[in-house]
Amino acid sequence: MAFSNASIYSITSTCPLKTIADNWLNSDDDSLKELHLRSTKFLKIPSGIGDLRHLKILDMSGGNLLKIADEIRNMTGLVKLYFQTNHIFRISMDAFFGNPDLKVIDLSQNDITFLEPGTFDSCQKLEKIYLQKNKIQSSVGLFGISTLQEINLSENNLTTFEGVFQNEIELQTLDLGKNNIREIKEDFGKNIKRLKFLILDACDLVQLPPTLFRYLPELQEINLKFNKLEDIPPGLFHNLGSLVVLDLSKNRIQSLKGAFLYNDMLRKIDLSENLIEKCGDMFHDMQSLESVDLTQNHLQVIENDDFSYAPLLTDLLLGNNVINRLDSNAFVDLRHLRQLNLHENFIYSLNRSVRDLPGLQELHLHNNKLKNIDAKEMENLQNLKRLNLANNELESVQGAFRNLHSMESLTIHSNQLKTLTRSSFPEAFKVQNLYLSGNKFACDCRLSWLRDWMTTKSLHTKNVFRTFKCDSPEEFSKRTLTQLKARDLSIWTKKCDPACECKCVAEDVGYHVRVDCSNRGLTEAPPVLPDAIGELLLQNNLLTSPTKLDLSTSTQLKELNLENNKLTVMDIHLPSNIQTLMLANNSIIRFRPPYVQENITWTLSGNPWTCDCDAVGFWKFVTSQDSRVLDRNSTRCSDNRNLQETRGRLLIELTEIDMCPPSLVILYASLSTALVALAILSIVFHFGFRRYQYHIKVWFYSQGVHWIKKDYDCPGLIDVYLAFDDKDANPVKKHILPGFEKLGREGYSIYFPQKYGVAGDFKFQQDTQMASNCKRIIFLLSPNYIANGQAMALFRAMHAMCLKEQMYRIILVFLTKIPELSDVDLKTAMEATKCLHVGDKLFWDSIRFRMPPLPKKSHQNEDLDYSAVSDNIPLLCDEPDSHCEDSSNNSHILSMIQKTNFAVDRNKEDDDDLLLLHDEPEGLQYEDSRRVHGPTLHQNFDSKGEGHNLHATCIKENIHGRNKDFRDSKLQLIDEPGSPISVHNQQSTSAAVRPNPF
Repeated sequence: MAFSNASIYSITSTCPLKTIADNWLNSDDDSLKELHLRSTKFLKIPSGIGDLRHLKILDMSGGNLLKIADEIRNMTGLVKLYFQTNHIFRISMDAFFGNPDLKVIDLSQNDITFLEPGTFDSCQKLEKIYLQKNKIQSSVGLFGISTLQEINLSENNLTTFEGVFQNEIELQTLDLGKNNIREIKEDFGKNIKRLKFLILDACDLVQLPPTLFRYLPELQEINLKFNKLEDIPPGLFHNLGSLVVLDLSKNRIQSLKGAFLYNDMLRKIDLSENLIEKCGDMFHDMQSLESVDLTQNHLQVIENDDFSYAPLLTDLLLGNNVINRLDSNAFVDLRHLRQLNLHENFIYSLNRSVRDLPGLQELHLHNNKLKNIDAKEMENLQNLKRLNLANNELESVQGAFRNLHSMESLTIHSNQLKTLTRSSFPEAFKVQNLYLSGNKFACDCRLSWLRDWMTTKSLHTKNVFRTFKCDSPEEFSKRTLTQLKARDLSIWTKKCDPACECKCVAEDVGYHVRVDCSNRGLTEAPPVLPDAIGELLLQNNLLTSPTKLDLSTSTQLKELNLENNKLTVMDIHLPSNIQTLMLANNSIIRFRPPYVQENITWTLSGNPWTCDCDAVGFWKFVTSQDSRVLDRNSTRCSDNRNLQETRGRLLIELTEIDMCPPSLVILYASLSTALVALAILSIVFHFGFRRYQYHIKVWFYSQGVHWIKKDYDCPGLIDVYLAFDDKDANPVKKHILPGFEKLGREGYSIYFPQKYGVAGDFKFQQDTQMASNCKRIIFLLSPNYIANGQAMALFRAMHAMCLKEQMYRIILVFLTKIPELSDVDLKTAMEATKCLHVGDKLFWDSIRFRMPPLPKKSHQNEDLDYSAVSDNIPLLCDEPDSHCEDSSNNSHILSMIQKTNFAVDRNKEDDDDLLLLHDEPEGLQYEDSRRVHGPTLHQNFDSKGEGHNLHATCIKENIHGRNKDFRDSKLQLIDEPGSPISVHNQQSTSAAVRPNPF
């Protein structure tokens, strides 16, 4: 009687009560409406509960009840009855008798195997009955109440549902899932025409009758998942105009072509885990469709029209297929799409298929074969918040995320990425979760921004970053990015000259290396530079021309600073994409045309610019490029090299007349007019001569008409310098040297480094010095020569020298056909001169035509036997042990003497060394006798000549305290008729030696 005098509305207990008194409550008290006695130990319903006539809800779930007899009969007020999760195995047929208002009975999760037909007939207002998770084998005769709206019989032992509804009822929800119902008859829905929700999942259904749903036009949701369906009969869903949700997942369906033609209200379709290979027109004209799940099918291609007729799609799940191609417009019409899942496929390229999905919030592309993604792939995904690209083969994502302004989570772990630049993301970086582990990141300046961002994150996020490890460079391998300092990421050591400081500089796309060699007192540019050089700072040094600096292959070079050096010509080979060239405060007098480019920013002041008619083009360039020439307001003409009117004046203050005065213009104009008239006459009357005038002149010259050529001479001690590549020795020896041997007999002095180069000297310096002392420089061009870096360096140096002194010494001869040229200097030289080709009809006559004038001689050595020289002294060494391998200076000098016609100097007298030459049978002898601090020197040299041996005696008369070895002396050879040959020992670096090797 604990509550006998109390007025109570609801009692709830979860205590494990074993018993209660029969009169524990006042049965006449009508205030108690709800009684919840959960988790009790009662084996049967206490008898006192049946006396609570006004009770509306009785909940005895989760107890140990075994059966229901007549304990709750005649509880006329009872509305809801909950006996789930007990052990009830028996219910008497009249257990619910006298409960006219009962609407809900929950007997789920018990041990019921059988219910007598008519058990619930007395409950005429019953709406919902839950019998799932029992062991019921038959439900015939149980549900004759017309008011029933929901029946749940899932997870029982039913094998058939035939004859269950013998009368028409108002049922709306029927759950028969997880039973052993393998077949459903066509009249299945005959008496449940108001049914809206049908669940038949996991029933081992193999096929469905074509008219299964003909009595169920109001169906809104059908669940047929986890069956064994292979085919869906055509028209099965056609009369279901109200169908909203359809679940056919986990079956064996291969095709659903035309299955949903009349389901205009269908919003969600789950077809996951089937065998569908192609969408086709499956989703055509589905204007209400919002969600499609095709996960784990056999799809291979997503075509343009597969989903274009379902414009309201918000969720499209296509993961776990074998998709290898996405058409470019596969998703273009899905502007409401919020989630797109394409994970675990074989997608190699997005093909711009996801470029325009403004509503997309989640994109899952993990576990595919993607290699590259650029900004165009995701250019209109401004609402994307989550992107998963993990486990692909990505090598670059440069700029890929630049338009993803709302992205909060990015997963790109387990790829092949080497860097992740800041420019790949929007200016406002909103990413909170970034998963990067399992890549091959090179920890350099491109990741500096990422290191800074990581150091600001929370401890939890930092723990995620501990799996981010550097793959390169080697010194940072296996270290996390947060363990490195900012300086560690910027320093650059690969190919960095010790005299310079190299730093990695991140760019919007990629990076470049800044090489700072300024203020180092350098006289030469660094011989080795980083491959990715983008800035080269060489200002404030002592660099001179030629610089020997070839940057033509440095394609990333954007800035070159050469200010405050001693350059006289601009001989540097630059890449085409150079942007800044700073040349202020050097000694450059004029520009060559290849350097005048309008896309370059310049500094030019502080140079002695030549201002004349030839510089008008340069003047126009400077005065027109107000934004390109940064110091145009201080760029002046030279004080020494120009007309009085232009000396020291600013280029921008000059006019074209100042640069090229009228008198010169008139002269040039007159000459031009005359030349034009002459050209016209030549075209009309002498077309043939004009076309072949060079060849005609050469022919006349070869016939002795020497006045047809205006001789010009260049300063030099030797007539010809012959330059060729060692690999061309055989064709040169066969086709070239015999002709030059003949020229040697005619009196020309000829030098070639392969014969007379001195071992031990710096070859380039030696070749440059010798070539600069020659009146003509003949370059025998071939692919081998052009590929020889040192040979081309000699050519550029000589070309620059000729331009500087305005005297052209170079003769270009093509040994063989050469490929298309990329060298600027060689192209310029070819345009400026007539090129000769070995084998041309007038080749040797053309050589003589281009040679300098022979000096006038008072005596000609006509008695010398040149055949003995040419036959016995090879011009090129064929055998490794031949005598010409002796490259000592003495051998070099004597071999030159042996084959020299000597210039006449009858008036020369001095008291220097005297060299006497005469024949001796034991070979060519050279005797140097000096009154110095040591004994007389004697050396013998075998010339291998046949009866042509000479003896040389050098007597030192007066050395004025000098004790210098003869091999360091420079010789001038004088041939006096009728007197011994005198050799003047000169200590100057410009010796008057005229060798003739032939």
